[in-house]
Amino acid sequence: MIIKRAAIAPLLLLSGLLVSAPGPQASRRGIRATAPAYQVLQGGTDEGGIPTSAARLLVYRGGRPVLHEPPPADPPFGADGRVQTWEAGPGPRLYLFSAVSHAGGSGGTVYLALLQDHPEGLLELMPGITFSTLSEFRFLRDPARPEAPVVAVAEAIWASGEAHFGNHRQRIKAFAQDPATGRYALRADYTTTRKYPSEGDGRVLAAEGRTLLARLRQR
Repeated sequence: MIIKRAAIAPLLLLSGLLVSAPGPQASRRGIRATAPAYQVLQGGTDEGGIPTSAARLLVYRGGRPVLHEPPPADPPFGADGRVQTWEAGPGPRLYLFSAVSHAGGSGGTVYLALLQDHPEGLLELMPGITFSTLSEFRFLRDPARPEAPVVAVAEAIWASGEAHFGNHRQRIKAFAQDPATGRYALRADYTTTRKYPSEGDGRVLAAEGRTLLARLRQR
């Protein structure tokens, strides 16, 4: 699906909702750090902090914005809108856009979409996926194909008797590109034997990265 350019200038006038998105957090081998050409519009919230409208990703091309927003949900995916980017060589930039739906409390649901620059708008490279907020996700560099990063997700498995924010086994999923179609699909899915803290600080995928890539190469 291609999301085409949209005339959304009125949205830019909504006070307090326009948030500049950061560029890549760090320059790593295979990633070209560039000036940001995108922004995130955070969703609205009620007086209790519960989302009332969806967060949106705006990507600017030639000064004109292209819009992506999550599918409808109740409550909407309107909290903690973020985007990670990937650029390698002359290929188009990739955007990993996320937003959270929650109804208060410590839990919620994350929406994650992988998007690519396209002459006619934004190309969705895989269907949007959802998982709990006891999770972490990131681009993972595959040395064999640096132009096509892996999208990795680690989600805590909350077993009986375990504290919410304690140590949990993790379900690891990897979405990788099909060279024939350019689309992404689930290519690896396993559960760790080791338990990790559910802090969302990246330590799970940092520890499991080599195992995950090895499983992808076995397929």
